Amino acid sequence: MRVNLRALLLIGVAAGGVMACGPHRIAGTNIIDNSETRAILDVIERYRVAMEQRNADLIIQLTAPNFRDSAGTTTHEDDMDAQTLPEKLPARLAKLDDVHLELQIRKIEAKGDVADVVYNYTVNFRMPSFGNKPQIEIGIKQMSLERLRGKWKIVSGI
Repeated sequence: MRVNLRALLLIGVAAGGVMACGPHRIAGTNIIDNSETRAILDVIERYRVAMEQRNADLIIQLTAPNFRDSAGTTTHEDDMDAQTLPEKLPARLAKLDDVHLELQIRKIEAKGDVADVVYNYTVNFRMPSFGNKPQIEIGIKQMSLERLRGKWKIVSGI
């Protein structure tokens, strides 16, 4: 099941007078529509916008103190954690121009104060240091979040 995150945040939930069996779902998905999933989706949308703006400070604000990310590789040179994120992330984002990120949320599993979000992504960008040719990357990732003092924070998966 896919949902375009931009479109999702524009969709309102029909309420009042509608009888339904089971919980409400976010339109076009099997994701339960409640305040918890909406709060998680809000963090993911803020992350998406920050990536497009190449705003490392905002991304860092969205991460948890125990943040750790392997960048999907087995080498440790590209790993980031809460301590190295303020140095490594701005340097990585500075290499990019014209970033456009689309996220399609496939699944949200929230249990207590932890949540995992599976999403497809398509990112279009330019890397001027390697030429001005547009690049595209498409894949699937899992983002893990943790609720800290009532707010969802990213633990991994950026």
